[in-house]
Amino acid sequence: MGHMIALMYAFENEGLTLLDLAVVSGFYLATASRGIRAFCGPESEAAGPPALGLIELRATQRGKAIHLTEAGRRFRQQLQDIIADAAPIVDETTAD
Repeated sequence: MGHMIALMYAFENEGLTLLDLAVVSGFYLATASRGIRAFCGPESEAAGPPALGLIELRATQRGKAIHLTEAGRRFRQQLQDIIADAAPIVDETTAD
């Protein structure tokens, strides 16, 4: 769950640093870093398993900034499309 929370913050706040992510998510810095590194590409020295290639980390004066790769942008768009197309679930037993 922590990995998905980290990814959602990255989707909505591209350019935030790992420290920023830790602060807004309430994670320890190590937890935030581990969560994001799972989404780095396998070619990245920062990658952790499963190394999905959705995120890249760029060094800045404020720390390592989180950016989406092209694959990350496509995945974000796919999720947004799924959410936009979703039909609400209605419990017929309680409907008026």
